[in-house]
Amino acid sequence: AYDFKVGDIYYSISNKAASLVNVVAGETKYAGNITIPETVENAGVVYTVYGIGSSAFYECPMLQSVDIPNSVTSLGSDAFCGCKALTRASIGNNLKVVSQNAFKGCEALESVVLGSKVESLGFRAFSGCVKLKDINLNDNIISFSDYVFADCVSLTNVVIGKSVQSMGVGVFSGCTNITGVEIRDGATVIGSSAFYECIKLQSVDIP
Repeated sequence: AYDFKVGDIYYSISNKAASLVNVVAGETKYAGNITIPETVENAGVVYTVYGIGSSAFYECPMLQSVDIPNSVTSLGSDAFCGCKALTRASIGNNLKVVSQNAFKGCEALESVVLGSKVESLGFRAFSGCVKLKDINLNDNIISFSDYVFADCVSLTNVVIGKSVQSMGVGVFSGCTNITGVEIRDGATVIGSSAFYECIKLQSVDIP
């Protein structure tokens, strides 16, 4: 449920005393190009946009792009799951966790810019993003949960940052066009079937 709407975006007050709100689902599906603001005013109160609720943009078939501001520190599970027209997502610099299924099944998603503080990618966060070619895996990412990039068939080369300590089961399973993977210093655990059915994989560089 939402508390108020400003422009095309619905908000729920998560902490009234601190004037914090989350972006949530509303009466109509989100569409087009959405830029989430850092602050929003309602009834004379200026709120900080602190998070994006679970399933906030779930299966919005006409959503094309989203820009998430630096004020957002939480991204709920299934937040953009099944947004089949979404081509681009930019995530601000204060988000630490991309939750499970956050962008699962975003079949048109080609590019994702992860903020510099992202540390963890949740279960199937980007699985089934069949057009995803470009994702910057910053050096602060510590862990990849299971099947994070499963069936991302357009990925070709992957460089995994130096802070990664663990990679879950099937992380790149079904990525049939990956040809090379470079794992920098740090990774101590690589889950089973991490590269299952990566039929074009020619090299994996592990320090």
